[in-house]
Amino acid sequence: MNMLRVWGGGAYETDEFYELADRMGLLIWQDFMFACALYPTDDTFLKSVAIEVTQQVRRLQHHPSLLLWAGNNENEQSISGYWWPAVKEHLEQYKADYVKLYIDTIMPLVINEDPTRPFLPSSPSNGPKTMQEGWISSDPQDVHFGDVHFYTYFGSEWDPSIYPRARFVSEYGFQSYPSFETLANVSNYKDWVYPFGDWMTHRQHHMFGNLQIGSMIEEHFILPSKICGIKGFKDVLYLSQITQAMAIKTETEKYRRSQSEVVNGEGKTMGALYWQLNDIWQAPSWSSIEYGGKWKMLHYYAKNFFSPLLVSPYEENGIAFASMISDLITPLYDLKLRVLVFKWSSIVPAYTDEVIFSQNPTSSQIVYQHKINGEDGLLAKSGCSSRNSCFVYFEVHSSGKIELKSSNILLLSEFKAAVGLVKPHLTVNVDGPFVTANCDFTFNITLETDHIAPFVWLEATSISGQFSDNGFIMILPFLNISFFSKEGIQVQDVTRNLNILSLKDTCTE
Repeated sequence: MNMLRVWGGGAYETDEFYELADRMGLLIWQDFMFACALYPTDDTFLKSVAIEVTQQVRRLQHHPSLLLWAGNNENEQSISGYWWPAVKEHLEQYKADYVKLYIDTIMPLVINEDPTRPFLPSSPSNGPKTMQEGWISSDPQDVHFGDVHFYTYFGSEWDPSIYPRARFVSEYGFQSYPSFETLANVSNYKDWVYPFGDWMTHRQHHMFGNLQIGSMIEEHFILPSKICGIKGFKDVLYLSQITQAMAIKTETEKYRRSQSEVVNGEGKTMGALYWQLNDIWQAPSWSSIEYGGKWKMLHYYAKNFFSPLLVSPYEENGIAFASMISDLITPLYDLKLRVLVFKWSSIVPAYTDEVIFSQNPTSSQIVYQHKINGEDGLLAKSGCSSRNSCFVYFEVHSSGKIELKSSNILLLSEFKAAVGLVKPHLTVNVDGPFVTANCDFTFNITLETDHIAPFVWLEATSISGQFSDNGFIMILPFLNISFFSKEGIQVQDVTRNLNILSLKDTCTE
């Protein structure tokens, strides 16, 4: 990531947070602490706000990481969209209060204290268009202007066509459950049941959230049966993290592909900030990092879908496309794309193709397209009996710079309909520790499989640390990854606590 947003419903972060962002080259979108509510405008409150804004701007404005100030989160949208009955009943009053607080009070203070940075009255908002409409736009979510927030929970969230082409998407996301290790700290064995009991309902603070997560899982997988016991409980946590990671991967890649295109006046998407990074407690949420610091599958996926060089496949009108996205500031002249069609039943490719191409700096372009069906389609060339039996793998690398590479997968059917998938035999070997640039306690992990292994998930329980990759679809017989820990552990500690799971290990009957 190259930007984080400090949300208006949270807290101004510590000095250390902004100092770290300075050193790491991260940009900070800084909201003032107003979100999703109607605020008073009496003199006492406005004086308090003026002191708060002045103090925070003076404290933070010297940080090079600070990109912009935003007056609030979704308060323009809440008035424009009549989020509460009182808004419609007293619309003019709430509009006047909004202008008094954010435009007449906060904005002049920010401009006076820090004239070097933009001030956005709200997010989402339409910039100059919002100003022309008296600071409350008729549609703050207009994709042609400013930024948008986009959420959808009951659609086909792995289908990129449902997502907008906006100028900047500053909030979007899907929920998942934390890992069993994280939830076990605040629950007991009586709570570890599926279908969920009262405890999981209590931890869910998003209306219909558990229903939405279950619906997402059922779209792609078979839910565990009632007789699976604690295994079913754990499997739902795992499946929820897959659906979340894949959904936000799909949506983010759509936004990144849209940076160089305009379709019917929509596009040129130049920013994507998913909701949300971190958790404040152990519960279902939109986060990619659990309370306590454990990475969800989404956070591992973010390493790939936000990578500077990304191959992004998608399907449109029965054609398989692959776009190449580069955030690099120099052109690339020696890129090679390999296209491999695999049957779910074999780790040997059924068909291969290659494309050599160049890439302009900071750009997105389509580098491959091929029909899926038909006599000369990918399925026919691969000997695939149907879409359910195959998938397409894309791999790009630079012949001159071996560190520049990217791989991705285009699914042709839902996993619950996949033909040929069998439970793989996964073996593991752990070696280390080694001192590396990343960590003094780095362990090399070699994985071996005899079949395609979807969504291989590794957990080192009771040990804090991260893997170099996780949640991947393993298509090669051998794969090497690393585990990084700051704890003074030895190889036997990793081996003893390492658990490996893939999709066919889930309990469905």
